[in-house]
Amino acid sequence: MAEELSPDEITIFHERNGRGDMYREAEQERKPFFVIDEKDSGYSVTYDLLPAGHHLTEESREELEERVSAEVEAILLDEDLSTEELSYSIGDTLGNVFFFEQERTARNVAAMISRIVLDENNWEKDPSAREMAREAAGLDPEGNS
Repeated sequence: MAEELSPDEITIFHERNGRGDMYREAEQERKPFFVIDEKDSGYSVTYDLLPAGHHLTEESREELEERVSAEVEAILLDEDLSTEELSYSIGDTLGNVFFFEQERTARNVAAMISRIVLDENNWEKDPSAREMAREAAGLDPEGNS
């Protein structure tokens, strides 16, 4: 799996059509879901590691949050980017940044996010619900006796 995407490699959905198919494909292939959505209010960047069965390490999530925070602040201070408000949520499995007024800005931020999110060295296995239930019951999460 690529550890980083260039700005032009990131899929943009101009409508909701196809997004569900891409998510199902990510689930089947056990890979991250990573897209830019274009909506009436602007562009949003979304990542989801659940289809890959992993989550970011705490250290990686903190680094990502610091980088996104700094990037959002820089964008808001740059009058040439004409973005008045940006919001973000950075979790260990799911995150998003929204709404960018310019596609190029969304692509650049998505590429920066991909450097951390798509790097498998920054992942930990995310236990399935079955594994968590077995562990909570005091059983071997792998199903071994």
